[in-house]
Amino acid sequence: MMDGQTRRTMLGAMAAGAGLMGMVDSTNAQAQTNAKTFVLVHGAWHGGWAWQPVASRLRAAGHRVWAPTCPGLGIDDDPRGVTLAGCIEES
Repeated sequence: MMDGQTRRTMLGAMAAGAGLMGMVDSTNAQAQTNAKTFVLVHGAWHGGWAWQPVASRLRAAGHRVWAPTCPGLGIDDDPRGVTLAGCIEES
């Protein structure tokens, strides 16, 4: 033991640390049980990338987020080549 510390203060500090860890574990467990799944669908002329700020905040809160980009609407996509058959094949 270090100077000025008694067994009682060491045990008290260890108990307090264990109590804090228990609180953190129960908070994480509660966040995991309350996690939801979000599917964010973009509008015309946008892609899943448009939801990035919202998706980041939802993920940080412990949720699952899907923000797909429809074919032809990605940043480097050329929409002129998109067909209904191509959309079906990609899904």
